[in-house]
Amino acid sequence: EEIAPPKTPCEELQKLLNNTESVDALTFLEGKTSEAKEYGFAYQALPNSSDLDELHPIESLPNDPLKLHMEHYVGGNFIGAYHTHPDPAISLGIPMFAADDIKFLYKLARLHSPGTLNSDKDYSVYFLTLTIESATYAIKINDVVKFYDFMGNKYASFKTRLEDKYAKMPDNLYLFPSQSFIEKEFLKILNNKEQSGIGLYILNDDKTNWDELMINPLFPNSNVKRKPCNIK
Repeated sequence: EEIAPPKTPCEELQKLLNNTESVDALTFLEGKTSEAKEYGFAYQALPNSSDLDELHPIESLPNDPLKLHMEHYVGGNFIGAYHTHPDPAISLGIPMFAADDIKFLYKLARLHSPGTLNSDKDYSVYFLTLTIESATYAIKINDVVKFYDFMGNKYASFKTRLEDKYAKMPDNLYLFPSQSFIEKEFLKILNNKEQSGIGLYILNDDKTNWDELMINPLFPNSNVKRKPCNIK
């Protein structure tokens, strides 16, 4: 009996685009990017499978109705989530993943119950997307050994550096950095010195494919490269 090759993060992301309910949810979130409130959906997988099952609207925090109660959607069969951040014009936030988003991906992977006690986890299935006015991004685990080392030994310093970088970005919309600059700065901090085991992806405008966003670690100030997921 032939053993199937391991699935890739790209293949698992593509599943989100082969599902009408999933694409509709992403389209819905695109219409919510100019609001002060966060919106999102959490996905469960079928038992003993990475195939998508139920899509759940994410409730707001009881004590902060503008923010999502993300912690309520980890464990069990939950494998991923879609979400927005508040409009930067209102919140003065940065339109990119926050450190807490990386932590959410970690909790998703750590607390997911893949079936029986002896089931091996397939770390390519876990995902978190972020929809902003100009794009939808996704983060995925590309290397679980590096990812767990990053979360165990480097996350605290990453969180500090990322929040410092975001705090130094101008909050004047006329001076606001370009989205490509924000992508590059996020990737530079995410993969500082050693790789984090996390991949950053961006959805194509027609929602038919994802591109992985990468920088050359030897030349971190070079332009961000896009590698389409449908190219091996």
